[in-house]
Amino acid sequence: MNYTTTQIKELLMKLGAAPKKSLGQNFLVNENTSQRIADWANSTGNSLIEIGPGLGALTYKLDKTKLIHLLEIDRAFSTHWREEGYPVTEGDALDFDWNSVEKNGTTLVSNLPYQISSRIVIDRSIGPTSVNRMILMFQKEVAERITCGPKSSDYGMLSVFSQAHWKVEKFLDAGPKDFYPPPQVGSRVLSFQRIDTDFDSQKFLIFLKKSFQQRRKKLTGNLKDYSVDNVRSVVTELGYTEDVRADQISVEHFLILFNKLT
Repeated sequence: MNYTTTQIKELLMKLGAAPKKSLGQNFLVNENTSQRIADWANSTGNSLIEIGPGLGALTYKLDKTKLIHLLEIDRAFSTHWREEGYPVTEGDALDFDWNSVEKNGTTLVSNLPYQISSRIVIDRSIGPTSVNRMILMFQKEVAERITCGPKSSDYGMLSVFSQAHWKVEKFLDAGPKDFYPPPQVGSRVLSFQRIDTDFDSQKFLIFLKKSFQQRRKKLTGNLKDYSVDNVRSVVTELGYTEDVRADQISVEHFLILFNKLT
């Protein structure tokens, strides 16, 4: 189902609801965009979880032969979806018990509230691994931080941590006019496919936070909790100079550095 702006206003009035800026509610109204996202989600996994279904631009297009579960923090919308017959958990997606997710392959789909988007990626990277695919809408600036490479001004902890856990690809861009109310920024959808990993994700996250804590500082200075000689030895072994900064090191080399120093 797709709504015009007028229909959205009428439905919101009927539900006694309004877009809440505090919850990052910008409802997707572009039919082509919502259909493409839903088609990708429907082609993957055995179960689907959607964060923030809102008025259902994506929800109504999801394959009902799969297990579908909705996470909705806004009571007006969670009540609406229960009345529509969907399983709903009312509350913050950041507090959801992801261990309850089906273990046979789950896809996460969402037009994410922008204020929780980075946290969702980090949390789902850590686990549990039952969520093995995601297709998510981000503020374009955040999407660029997730996908960029070394030496980019956007390259940082989020870039390395995301790419160490997922094969991430740009899926499509969306403009302010594709939403109601229109956001002040452009948006980008990214697809994620989980990579098998054998490292401790929590410890790797801490390691990256230390590595990037002062971007203009040498890596040896940021990793002062480790032997300076050991850090120098590993970075030179990887082909870098001793004064290398964190934003110059590739994802692959960060994993090697982490494994050798911890």
